[in-house]
Amino acid sequence: MFSKSTGKKAPMVSKAVEKKIEAGAKQGKVDLTGFALVSVPQPIFDLFDLRVLWLADNQLRTLSPDVRLLTSLTQLRLHNNQLSSLPDELFTLGSLQVLWLQNNKLSSIPREIGRLTSLTALSLNNNPYTHLPTEIMGLRCSFFE
Repeated sequence: MFSKSTGKKAPMVSKAVEKKIEAGAKQGKVDLTGFALVSVPQPIFDLFDLRVLWLADNQLRTLSPDVRLLTSLTQLRLHNNQLSSLPDELFTLGSLQVLWLQNNKLSSIPREIGRLTSLTALSLNNNPYTHLPTEIMGLRCSFFE
């Protein structure tokens, strides 16, 4: 399987994950909660019309900069993973309304989060960050603990 976004051969994904991605592509929503993923399957980044992506309860340590390709994304659930940082490209998703990042290992929240002006819901609790950037105060969203 080749990735349309990179033109490179995509790493193998399990049949169960592949089926979830294929089914979700038709619905605009992919739920890969609890698959013990250590990285986001590359075929996800070929779903340019994807609106909802759930990757909670996995073992994700990083989020690929290819997240920038998901320009239609309105909801991203990344809670209960092992994320220690976020790529700058995440903050280019102008349609993003819901972002759940609780229960990760985020030691800092980038000030670029202020670019996500469409956010209506944001959850950051249970991360080891020590302060929030002032830019977060410009967001008109609900914060969940």
